[in-house]
Amino acid sequence: MNNTGNSSKTIYQLLTQSAENFGHEPALTYLQEISPKFVDETISYLDLLGNINRTVRLIRDRLGNIGEKRPVVSFMLPSLPETHYILWAAESVGIANPLNPLMSVDALTALTAKAETDIIFSLGPNPHSDLWEKAQAVAARLPNKPKLIPVTFSGNGDNDLFDKQLENYSDAALPTEWLSNSEDISAYFHTGGTTNTPKLAMLTQANQMYTANACLILCRLDWVTWASMGYRFSMWRVHY
Repeated sequence: MNNTGNSSKTIYQLLTQSAENFGHEPALTYLQEISPKFVDETISYLDLLGNINRTVRLIRDRLGNIGEKRPVVSFMLPSLPETHYILWAAESVGIANPLNPLMSVDALTALTAKAETDIIFSLGPNPHSDLWEKAQAVAARLPNKPKLIPVTFSGNGDNDLFDKQLENYSDAALPTEWLSNSEDISAYFHTGGTTNTPKLAMLTQANQMYTANACLILCRLDWVTWASMGYRFSMWRVHY
């Protein structure tokens, strides 16, 4: 199997290499509407990396002087472009902790507490979802009182909204000292909790890179073919 073109050892290295190799080609396609007419949004590899860089700087800024600490980022979000910025930003410099919003506040609180969550991103208040109310309840119960940031819908005016805040940060490449190495934990993925209390499974950078390579081998693709396809995927399918 020829995996020519991939020399990356970490997620951020792979994201950077993909942006260099495939630039303005589509990395993600977001379906905004399908009725009464089809409306979609395409995010290129360069734009994806730029917004990941902005998100990392936003997280570090909101957490203050964290030094070399690797932040734990929990989030309850549907599959939006912003979800991918948050997911990959968290995994590049810290630990991502995606949460199933259908779980109870008690279960969500237990998972975020176990993960030692520093910051929570959630869909903001809106009449179609109770995610924001759940996120507020969880944040209030945690002893360290993590930062809480709304996405798509504003919580306390546009100044708080993730989408608006992102514009204030640089999309330049991240400093090396912020980045995770291949043996660092990159994500906590929780079990379903159908038979017992949900548990957190830890994945390292190396775990995820190995899985990505295994997927390519299974699909009989190389890295160049895979990336040039402008691979689209749903975050919920990946995680659940």
